[in-house]
Amino acid sequence: MIPILLPSLALITGIVGLLLGADKFVAGAAAAARNFGISAMVIGLTVVSIGTSAPEIIVSFNAALDGAGRRVRVLFLQVAAARARRGQWG
Repeated sequence: MIPILLPSLALITGIVGLLLGADKFVAGAAAAARNFGISAMVIGLTVVSIGTSAPEIIVSFNAALDGAGRRVRVLFLQVAAARARRGQWG
């Protein structure tokens, strides 16, 4: 019972932290839009989309630098091309 307690507690803490952090992030982006007189849609399409894509980009980039091989670089380029085609890049 004890070996599963710490990972379960860490998972619950992580989920709660993620939810609170995401809420603060969106509220901050909306406040920045109001302060600069920018449409909330523009902030949503740029700042928030870049913020949510940054972890994927960083992990892929680090894996490519660590020598994970050609497959990671090809996967990264495929994802980037697909997102660019759909207009989700920035």
